Amino acid sequence: LPPIIKMAEAKPLLERSFFQRALENLNINSIMLDTQYRMHPALIDFPSKIFYDDALKTGIKPEQRPTPQEINFINKQIPLMFVDVDEGYERIHGSNIFNKEEAELVCQTIQTLLPTRQPNLSPIDIGVITPYARQVKEIVEKLSAMKVPKGVEIRTVDGFQGREKNVVLISLVRSNNDNEIGFLINEQRMNVLLTRAKCAMIVFGNKRTLMANSLWKLWIEGVPNVSSTRFVNECLTKQNQITDQHQSSSRKETKPYTNNKKPSNYRKTYSK
Repeated sequence: LPPIIKMAEAKPLLERSFFQRALENLNINSIMLDTQYRMHPALIDFPSKIFYDDALKTGIKPEQRPTPQEINFINKQIPLMFVDVDEGYERIHGSNIFNKEEAELVCQTIQTLLPTRQPNLSPIDIGVITPYARQVKEIVEKLSAMKVPKGVEIRTVDGFQGREKNVVLISLVRSNNDNEIGFLINEQRMNVLLTRAKCAMIVFGNKRTLMANSLWKLWIEGVPNVSSTRFVNECLTKQNQITDQHQSSSRKETKPYTNNKKPSNYRKTYSK
């Protein structure tokens, strides 16, 4: 990714990498790595068409990237969901931006995805990416307060470059009446955002604000599953009820007059 440049005068000198300059000014041949082995095939369609001239092929079959059963509210054939957080709004903290409502929904989703017994999905399988460091802090603090198990990796876009996770949740943060999207306008950062997930990806953002940008508009229009926060909350509530029923059933099956300990509280304090 290129550096974040705040001075307009410096952009012409710094916005292009040394590699880009070498390709443009020197007689150097480049070779594109055209086969990816990370993502579910359905997740690579948009990045391939927009960022790689539709030349990116996949060496992965769908059955090699199964959707975790804990995500029962997502399309298994196209494990991609956009959640329109229309009631959230961005706040400014110094020179940084965060979105409390969006962070809350992200954390609730993570908490629900981590079951108590025989999990197929563990904290280390989940990654959270956001363009703003202040939003990282917001999510870390909320997960800690909710006593979510350790292991969920939360980073900015730049911090997640080169990383991958089975399940990726993306918090886009921007939500304003001026339709300003800041870092999200950068195509390279958008590419990194959308290419970290191996099995499933859930993106949280304000649809109205994002649709003002032609590229994000194109992406949202291509997502088969665009949901409201109300729908997601209902799914999370239903999933929690199923988990509670399972726990209750497990306790009833425990034989009396034994020294079996009660199930321990699996929710340990989160640390980054």
